[in-house]
Amino acid sequence: MKITNILQKGKKLHDCAYSCLLQKTLYKASIVEEEPLDDLSKVLCTLVQETEQEINNKKCIGLILGFSLIQDKEHYYDPAEANLYNDLLALVESRHLIEIDKEKITLTELGRLALEKQIIYSFHSMHQYLYEHRDLKHPSLDALELYPFGQEMGWWTSNTNRKAIEVPEQKDVRNIILSQSPRIGIRLNLHAKKPVQIYQAEKAETYGDDIKQTIQIALYLYRNRYYPIVINGERVAEQFTAMLYESVNEELLDKITTSCRFQHLWADRSAKLDFSTLSPFWEWVDYEQLAADDRVVWEDDALFAQIASNITGNGWVTISQKAPWQVLKHHLNRWKDHYYWTYISDSSQADDCFLLEHFNEYPWDLEVISQDDQRSTNVIEQLLLQKVKDLGEWDWSSLKERLSKEFILGNLDLVDVDLAEWTEDSPEIRTLMAKYPDKSWDWIKVASEFNLDYLLEYIEDFAIYIPLITLFDRVFVDEQEGRKYAKSQKLRNAVKTNKLKRGVLFSQLFNDKPYKWSYDVIDCFTELGLIEWAQTMYYKGFESNKTLTWTFEFFERYHHYVTTPEGATVVSQSVDSAETVRTHRDFIWDWSVLSANKSVMASSKDIADFAADIKWEVLITILKDGEWLEQLPNIDNYLKDTPSAWTSFSKIVSLSYLKAHWIWNWDWTVLTARLFDDLEQKGKFDDDRFIKKWNWTYLSENLKVDYILNHLDTFIDYWDWKVVLNRIINSATRTKTAIVERTIKTLNSIVSDEARNEGWKTFTQLYNLQELKVICSHIHLPIHWDISELCQKENFDIFEHCFILSKEDDWTAFSSSAVVEEQLSYNKKSGLSPLAWNKKVKELLSDSKLLWDFHALSHLSYLNKQEWFIDSYSKQIDWDYISEHSDYFAINEEEKIYKRIKTYESQLNFERLSTRGNIEVAKLLKRFPDKRYDFNDLIDKGLLSFNFDLYDLHKKYDWNWPTISRSSEFNPDAQWILENLDKPFDWATMSLREELKCWTREVILKIAKKPEIANAVNWVVLSRKDNFPVDKHLVQLPLASLDWKSLSSRKDIIPILDLCTEYIDWGVMSENKNFNVDQDNVLNKHKEKLDWNKICRRKDFKFSAKRLRTFAQYIDWTLASASEDIEFSVQLLQEFKERWDGDALSKNRACKASKEIHDFILQTYINQITFLSLFKKAPHAYHITHLSNAISIIQKGKLESRNKASGHFTNSAGNNVHRRHDAHKFARFYFRPQSPTQFYNECLGKKKDDKYFSQYTKLGSPKCPLPVFFVFDIQEALQLFPERCYYSTGNMQSDCAKIYKVIEDPNRINAKGIEQREYDKNALQQEFLVQDEVDLTKLTSLQIICFDENVCR
Repeated sequence: MKITNILQKGKKLHDCAYSCLLQKTLYKASIVEEEPLDDLSKVLCTLVQETEQEINNKKCIGLILGFSLIQDKEHYYDPAEANLYNDLLALVESRHLIEIDKEKITLTELGRLALEKQIIYSFHSMHQYLYEHRDLKHPSLDALELYPFGQEMGWWTSNTNRKAIEVPEQKDVRNIILSQSPRIGIRLNLHAKKPVQIYQAEKAETYGDDIKQTIQIALYLYRNRYYPIVINGERVAEQFTAMLYESVNEELLDKITTSCRFQHLWADRSAKLDFSTLSPFWEWVDYEQLAADDRVVWEDDALFAQIASNITGNGWVTISQKAPWQVLKHHLNRWKDHYYWTYISDSSQADDCFLLEHFNEYPWDLEVISQDDQRSTNVIEQLLLQKVKDLGEWDWSSLKERLSKEFILGNLDLVDVDLAEWTEDSPEIRTLMAKYPDKSWDWIKVASEFNLDYLLEYIEDFAIYIPLITLFDRVFVDEQEGRKYAKSQKLRNAVKTNKLKRGVLFSQLFNDKPYKWSYDVIDCFTELGLIEWAQTMYYKGFESNKTLTWTFEFFERYHHYVTTPEGATVVSQSVDSAETVRTHRDFIWDWSVLSANKSVMASSKDIADFAADIKWEVLITILKDGEWLEQLPNIDNYLKDTPSAWTSFSKIVSLSYLKAHWIWNWDWTVLTARLFDDLEQKGKFDDDRFIKKWNWTYLSENLKVDYILNHLDTFIDYWDWKVVLNRIINSATRTKTAIVERTIKTLNSIVSDEARNEGWKTFTQLYNLQELKVICSHIHLPIHWDISELCQKENFDIFEHCFILSKEDDWTAFSSSAVVEEQLSYNKKSGLSPLAWNKKVKELLSDSKLLWDFHALSHLSYLNKQEWFIDSYSKQIDWDYISEHSDYFAINEEEKIYKRIKTYESQLNFERLSTRGNIEVAKLLKRFPDKRYDFNDLIDKGLLSFNFDLYDLHKKYDWNWPTISRSSEFNPDAQWILENLDKPFDWATMSLREELKCWTREVILKIAKKPEIANAVNWVVLSRKDNFPVDKHLVQLPLASLDWKSLSSRKDIIPILDLCTEYIDWGVMSENKNFNVDQDNVLNKHKEKLDWNKICRRKDFKFSAKRLRTFAQYIDWTLASASEDIEFSVQLLQEFKERWDGDALSKNRACKASKEIHDFILQTYINQITFLSLFKKAPHAYHITHLSNAISIIQKGKLESRNKASGHFTNSAGNNVHRRHDAHKFARFYFRPQSPTQFYNECLGKKKDDKYFSQYTKLGSPKCPLPVFFVFDIQEALQLFPERCYYSTGNMQSDCAKIYKVIEDPNRINAKGIEQREYDKNALQQEFLVQDEVDLTKLTSLQIICFDENVCR
C-alpha cells in the first residue's frame, strides 16, 4: 500500500479521531550539559597545564598571572588582589577543572577535556516521561522503541526537576562525555524538543500509567476500500500510518477503520439510523446519544431491542421522551420496568384509551397525569373510579381545581383534596366527616364551630385529626359542657389515641388554662395526664392555676397534690375561709400571702388563732383600724422587730392604746405627725418619756417660728438645725444683732459634734462674704465657720478673706482646700512676676494672726516645689508626701537632684522617694545604698528589675518570690533553683515560661518528689520541653498530668513504650517517624492501640501479602488496594475478595501489569466500578433525620432500617411512608441534599396559599425543620458491605420506583439527572439503600452536618 496513491487518488470522507492507548512512564536521567569555556578559566587551566611538570605552586602561578601576593623589596602585597586571585581559583575549582591541595594546583581530567574541546561540562539529574505504544505493534523492536512521538505526533515531554549532581570519578568523565547516549537516552531525546546528552537513565517509578492519546485520522475511500491515514495537523504521520498497516496490527487497523466509518456515518445528518446501518458499529455506539438522535428509526424492532439492551438508566429517560408512543407501547411488556413513567404518563405519549384500559397494569406517574391539562376531567374521574392506585401519588391541589364538588363529595373514598371550603356544620357534611375522618377537612373550623354533641359522639374517630386544644378551649370554659365531656369515656379514648399517635396532646399540658374546673374536669384531666399538679423548672404546675377557688371542700379533695412553694403561694392567695387554714395548719401555707387574704383574716378571732404565723407587716396594711390588733394579747411580741409592721400599726393605733403602751417600738415619725396638732396646742414636747422619740425634723419644719425662738435652748440637742436656721434667719432677722448673737451662742452650745457642724455649715451658707465680715467685726464670740462653704462663696479671695477665720476655725481643712491650692499658685493674670508673687505668698503665710497648717500646705503642688517653702518650713511639712510627690526632686539636672536629696537626706522617706517614677531607682540605690527601700513595691510598679546581684546584697529582705518568679528578669540556673527550693516561687507560672534555663532533668526529678511543688507545676507545659526527662525515670513523675500528645511524638519515648503504654497517644505515635513500622512484631504488639489509618498512610509503611494476612482486620483496605508495593496475584485477590476496594484496584498500576490480574479485578468488581463511573464526581449518600434521632444514631453508632429501629425513633418521614413495606428493610439515603423530601420535611418559607402547602400538610406538616445530615462516600460503602448495597430508580414510596442491587445491575441509576442543574424530581428522589443497617463506626468518610447559625450568617 502506497500512502501517496491513497492521498492523491482516493476520496477523503471524514476527519476522525481515535483514542490510542499509550503507557507513560517516568524516568530519572543523568545528563551532561555544556557551556563555552570562559577566558579566565582557559588562561588559568592552560597555565596549570604548561607548568605542572615544573611549577604547580599556587602562589607561583598567581605571581605569573601578575597578582601581588608577596611583600619584598621588589613587590608589595595587595590584599585586594590576593582575594581576587582566591576567588578565581575557587570559581575554577567549583567547576571541577582544577584540584587544590594546600599550595599545590593540579589540572583535572575534566579540565584537560575542557581545554581540548573549549567547553565546560557540568552534570545534572532530571525527570522525563517516556511514551510507549500499548495498542500498536511492530515486528521490529527498534521501530516501536525509537518511534519519534514528539516530532511526528507532537507528543513532547519536558525534562523537569533538574538538579546539579556530584561529578563522576575523574577517570570516568572522558568516557562519559565522549560516549554516545545509551538507548534509553536516545528514546527520551525523541520525546524532547531540546535533546540533551544523557549518559544514564532508569525508571523513577515501578509502573507506568496507561493513558489515552487522541490521534487525528483522515478516512479515505480508495478502490472501494476504506483507508485511515494518521495525521498531525496538516501533515501525514507516515511512520505511525506505516506501522498501522503492518500485518501484526490487522485487528487494530480494522478497529480504527470501523471507528472512522462510524464517525463518518454519525456526521451524515441525512443518514437513516436503523439496525442494518448500525450493525457494524455497535462497539462505537454511545447509546444515550443514539437514543437522543432524531434520525433513529424507532419502528425498527431489532434496533429498539439493541438500544434497550445496552442503555443505562440515564438513557431510559431519553427513550421515554423521544420514542413514539406506538413504539413504546409495542415494547411495553418487555421493557416496562425500565421506562421513565414520568414522561410515558404525559398525554403527549400515552393516549387516553390506553391509559384507561391499562391503568392498573403499569406504574403511571399520577402527579404528571394530575397536572396534564390535556387530559379531560372525564378521563381523570374514570381513572379515579377504577380504585387501583394509592391516593398519595395524585397531585390533589391540581385535581381540586378540575374535579366538581359533586364528584369529590360523592367519592371521598377515591379522592384526597383539601375540603376546607366545603367544611360546614350541615347534616350532609357531618355524615361524610364521620365516614371519612382522614380526609382534609378544615379541622380548626370543625373544632371551633361544629355542634359539640356531634363532636363528642365521633371524637374517637376524629382524635388524630381535630385540634383538640382548640376544642378543649371551647368546651371547658362552659361548666355544663365541660362536665359532659369530662364524664365521657369516648373523650378518654380519644385523648389516649391522640397521645399514642404522638398527636397534639402528646406533650401538651393544660395547667394554666382558665377553664371551669369542676371536680369532673379536674379528675378527668388528671387521669389522662393533661394536667400536672407540681411545678417544675420547665412549666408551672396546675397547683398554680389562679382560676381555682380553694373552698374548704375543694381543699379537702385536692390539697395533697400541692407540693411546691409556688403552688402553696397560689393556694394561700385563693383559699376562701379561715376554717380551711385552721383545719390544715400543717399545710405548707405561704403566710406572707395568706396574711393579706381578707377571706382568711376576717375577724379578730382568726387573727388571734394565726397570730404566731401571721406576717404582721402584710396583715396590718389591709386593716382599716387597729381595733382587732389592740384586742390581741402580746401583740408586741408578734410584731417583734419588724419596722414596717410598727409603721403600719402606728398609723391606725388609737391614742388611748398608744398611751398605755408608749414604750413599744412605734414609728414615732408617723406618731409625731398624727399627734402634732394636739401637742402643739398643749405645748407638751418636753415630756421626758417622749422627747427623744419625736421626729424633730418634722417639728422643726412645722412648729411656729416664735415657738422655736422661745425654745431654742430648751431643745438645743434635738432641733434639725438645717431646717431651724433657714426658718429663723430670714430677710427680716438676718441683720439683727440680737438674733445673730443668740444663734451663735446656741450653735456653740450644741453638744453633738455632728449637729453643731451641720448648724455652722448652714449658718455659713446663709450669709455672703460681706455679711460675714460684718458679723466678724461686730460679734465678739467664738465663730466656727464651715471652711468648705466659706471657700466656695462667690469672689472669695484668700489674701482678703482668710482674715475672717478665727483661731476656732478648722485651719487644717482650710490649708488643704482646693481654693487655697488654686489661689496660692502663681497666675500670670495677676500682673506680678513670679518673684513678686512668691513674696506676696510668703507674707501671707508668715502672718502670725493666721494659723496655717503647714503639714497640709505641703500637699499643695505649687508650694511643695518651691525651695523657699521647703527650706523655711522643713520642720513642719509632710516629708512622706514631699518625698513621693514634690517636683522639687524631679528636675532634669541629675546632679542637682542628688544634691537636693543629699541636703534633705535625713528628712526624706526613701521608700516613697524611690517609687516616684521620675528618679532612676538604680542610681538612687547606688548613691544611697543604706537607706530603707521597698524592693517588692518597686518591682511591682516596674521601677526596678530583679537581679541576683541585688538579691545577694539584700538576702535578709523579705522578697516577694511569687511576683519575682513571674518576671522575665528572673531566670535562675538549675543550681540556684536546687539551693532555693524552699522559697515560695510561683511554680505554675514558671513552668509556663519557655525561656527559663533552670528546667534541667535534675530539677524536674527533684520537684516531682516535693508534693507542694509538684501539685503547683503545670506538667502539661513542662513535659513539652526538649530537655524533659524521657527515660526509665519517667515513672517517678505524675504520668497522668503530662502532655502525652507531645511526648508520644518524641524519639526517646520509643525505648520506654512498655513503661507508659496506657498513657501514650497512639494516634500521634502512629505518625511518629521513630516508631518502626517495618517490624511486624512491633506492630503486632500494639495493633489494638495503633491508628491504622495513619499507619497505612506512612511512606515507610510498605504493604505486602504477609502484612495483609497478619493485619487484615486493622489495615485500611482502600489504601492497600491502591498500593504498588504489593506483589498481586489472583490467589491473593481471591483470598481477600470481600475486603478489596475494587475501584482502587482497577486504577492500581501494579494490577494493570498483569492481564490475568487486571481481568480478574474487572470480572470481580466490574459492577461497583461501573456504578461509580456513571457519576462525574464521587457520589455520596445523604440521610436526613430529626435531632432526637441523630442523638440516638450517634449513641448507637448505627443507622438502622425502619424495621430494625421500629419504635425507637422520632418520625421525620411523611404520612406516605407506610405505603411500600419493602422500603422498611433498608436504611435509606439520597444521592444529594435539597431533595424534594427535604423540601417537604423542612417546608421552608411555605405559606398557606402556596401551591405546595396542602401537599406538605398531608405529609404530616414540617417533620424536620432543623435537620441533621449523615453523609458518607458510597465508594467506601461498596467496599465495606457490597452485598447489602442497593439503589432505587425513584422515591421508594412510589409504585414506579424499582430496586436494584449494585453488584448485580449497576446501570439503572439516572446519575445524570442527579448531578444536572435542571430540576428532575424523579431523578432527585432516587435512593441509595443499605439492607438492615449501616455501622457508622466503620466509615472513615462519615460527616455529621447540622445547622450552624454563624455559618449561615
